[in-house]
Amino acid sequence: MATPAQNEANRRNAQHSTGPRTEAGKARSCTNRLSHGFTSSVLFIAGEELEEFNLLLADLHNEFQPATASEQILLEKMAQNQWLSLRAYRLQSVALNVPAAPGYMPPGLGLLIRYHQSSDRGFYKARNELLTARKERQKSQIGFESQGAAQPAAQPREAPVPHPNPPDPPQETTPEPGLAVPALPDPFACDSLEEALEAMMQGPDGEIAKRQMAEWRARQKAA
Repeated sequence: MATPAQNEANRRNAQHSTGPRTEAGKARSCTNRLSHGFTSSVLFIAGEELEEFNLLLADLHNEFQPATASEQILLEKMAQNQWLSLRAYRLQSVALNVPAAPGYMPPGLGLLIRYHQSSDRGFYKARNELLTARKERQKSQIGFESQGAAQPAAQPREAPVPHPNPPDPPQETTPEPGLAVPALPDPFACDSLEEALEAMMQGPDGEIAKRQMAEWRARQKAA
């Protein structure tokens, strides 16, 4: 339960609040009123006040800032379980302070202890679910913003520059059909050197053979 000093501090802080100013803050605050009838349906017993419960709900809301209806419901479950846990703790104190014989244990004390533990488990279960839901929402928002970010324009590929004068492909020369290629004489089959030189002059090295023949004849004349 909140102390009187905490209640007074919360009242003073509430007087300085001016509400959200940005559009995003106003969009989040519009879900603050979504209690789905939860506050009005909470039952209070003797010694409990609605204002204290509302302060507990406000403190949790300021801490976790629910942004969706599901997150708001989980936050209200946290407030309810915390309220029931405080109630069970208070009832345990009342039961133990009843005047009785030494060693006497109230018959409903075990039930109040289980009631207290169950409320604590419910509080942390709702808290963990709220944190998970908020984390998933933030991940989805980050993924949506990254997909909507502007992508750099792709650079166009440069077309290959054609060669100004491409070389002609080599063409194979084949003899025309019906024309026979004359056979060249074999220099090694000649009977004399002169015949061998004449045969060589008709071959692919004919120019060299002609020069050699002219030099040989010039030497013969000089001799």
